[in-house]
Amino acid sequence: MDLAVSSLTIVLILFSFYILAHLVIFRSFLPKQRWVVLKRMYLFFIPLVVAAAISVFQFIDSNIAPTVDGRILCSLVLLWLFLNGYLMFYAFIDRSLSIRTNFEFEKIQNQPMTLKEIMDRYDTKASYLRRLEILKASGYLKNDQSGPGFHLTSKGVFMASSVRWLKKLYRLGPGG
Repeated sequence: MDLAVSSLTIVLILFSFYILAHLVIFRSFLPKQRWVVLKRMYLFFIPLVVAAAISVFQFIDSNIAPTVDGRILCSLVLLWLFLNGYLMFYAFIDRSLSIRTNFEFEKIQNQPMTLKEIMDRYDTKASYLRRLEILKASGYLKNDQSGPGFHLTSKGVFMASSVRWLKKLYRLGPGG
């Protein structure tokens, strides 16, 4: 079997299991730290791909030593691309203000809404609180010991400076 076809087959099968696991976990348990759960699932599937690739490739060709060869590396790269694409798709559905605005208009059957009505329907405070919780759970922020504020962790400082550099490179504004 061709390297690309065999790698793609393994990745598509495991990627299907990833999506299925994601749907079952999120519909059954509705975790509060969704992005943490998604990252852990992501890390769980990497060794799974290696093990599956070694097993399948040895089954196809018994001369293959159980080591990381080009087919397994190809499978890992393909899985990385699929999972990152899926995470971007999920983030788009989960966090997009444009999607949320269209959803609100669809709920009222295309009746006109003022800017104030749109802003009243979309609770920005809840959105910020949810994002702050995600940043805390991911280790980018921590609560201020002396009051209700937040501080960046060293991980948060690194991410902020990296993203600031990228935003300058692409000439993007500070928005999210």
